[in-house]
Parts: sequence; C-alpha cells; structure tokens
Amino acid sequence: MIQFSEDKTKEKLEELRHKEEEESVRLISAKYKITYVDLSTFPVEPESLGLVPEEKARRASLAVIQAVGKKLKVAVRNPEKIETRSLLEKLTESGYESELVLVSDHSLEHAWSYYKKIHRAVTS
Repeated sequence: MIQFSEDKTKEKLEELRHKEEEESVRLISAKYKITYVDLSTFPVEPESLGLVPEEKARRASLAVIQAVGKKLKVAVRNPEKIETRSLLEKLTESGYESELVLVSDHSLEHAWSYYKKIHRAVTS
C-alpha cells in the first residue's frame, strides 16, 4: 500500500513552484533583454547589500548583490516598477553604474536574508 507523507508532498510542491517561478522569470528576462540570475546559485556579497538599506531595497524589489568600486550588479524583480527606477536613479546620481539582472521573488528573499548577517556582524 502506498503511503503519502504530507510533509514530503508539501516540500515537493514547493520545489515545483520554485522551479516554475524561476523558469517564468527566465523567459521574461528575454523580453526585457536583461540577464536572468537564480540567486540560490549565484554569489551575493553581503557587504554590497549595505549600499541600500533593507527597507528601501524591499520597497524597490531590488538587491545590490555585487559591487566593484562604483560598478554595481543589481538584482531586480521588475525593472519598470516606479520604486525600482527611482532607487536606481538615486544610485546613478550618487555616481554608481548599475548592471541589472532579473530575478524571482524567491531569489530576492534569498538575497535579503543576507541583511541578517550584516546586522549580526555589526552588533557582534
């Protein structure tokens, strides 16, 4: 007799949703002509996140994931969102050059989880 584990079923469904979300964003990235990145497999530099406070990053649905001097790699969910464009303009006015990559909500949550590491390092 086959037995089903509710936890394993939920886990498998979550995994399938994640894969579907990543595939959808990958397809949308072609429309915007922006590189797609899955941040669960791409390095996020916690110190780069500090260029934008977490609250502002969440409001703008973006994360600064890498910085080399004044050149930034910025993960965005929707490059046309007003808050995203506004924050990118402020970075440009501050002398930064941003390369955008398109990411899923799941990827942004992953990147934003690094803010906790920044806060721990500061308070330690």
